[in-house]
Amino acid sequence: MDGKEIGESPTFVELEVGKVHKITAEKEGYTPSTVFVNPVKDKTVFVNIKLSLKPEEVSISLPSNMFVGERAGISAKAVYSNKVVNLTQNNSKIEVHGDAIKLQGDEIIAVKPGKSLIRVEYHGIIKKKIITVLPTNSISISVGSTMMGEFGISTTYNTKLFFVSAGYYITPSLISVEGGVKLSLWILETKLGASYFVGAANPFGIFTEMGIKLAMVEPYVKIIVPVGFIGAVDGIPAILYGGVSLNIGF
Repeated sequence: MDGKEIGESPTFVELEVGKVHKITAEKEGYTPSTVFVNPVKDKTVFVNIKLSLKPEEVSISLPSNMFVGERAGISAKAVYSNKVVNLTQNNSKIEVHGDAIKLQGDEIIAVKPGKSLIRVEYHGIIKKKIITVLPTNSISISVGSTMMGEFGISTTYNTKLFFVSAGYYITPSLISVEGGVKLSLWILETKLGASYFVGAANPFGIFTEMGIKLAMVEPYVKIIVPVGFIGAVDGIPAILYGGVSLNIGF
């Protein structure tokens, strides 16, 4: 009571009249509960405090990455031994810290590139989730080399699902044009596309590329297969290409 321990319930305590007293009840496995009492002189007041069972676990299910303009429902749950409670703004405390995400009802909206923290509190248990908001469009500048030491530089325009790029291979002095589709999952990015090498003996190629997004920098590995060699008796010569990209989102 009033910040001091007074013993176990049930108990009897004399209260100072003319003062509002704060009484808190606690029990292991339950959420503490508080009531306020304003005693009246020469009158006995019976105080009943109801405690709520704490859940065994509170979880949040949200994507780690979102693109600007995307929406996602907040999937938060409290797990008890005999039931599961879906958490909303009505029965829990849900907060957003950071300006990359906006809370609207029981949804979050990605409004600008950056990071925001989602905080859910239920019966004294707090869960947090950091979400990175990615720009819908970006331009990247890449440098890399094949295993044979053939260096190249390229510029790529990226949207959420597609990309186009133009590059120049210093050795053996080739210009390339590429395009295709992309898929981002957490910090991994996978591309599947086609290449055209201006002036090459086998100008067309297909490729797959995998990269790891680390803020603005993305190291990647790329495998190019010239179309003219697919199905050839001597097999498919694959060109292994590795490098790093600098991404500027907008």
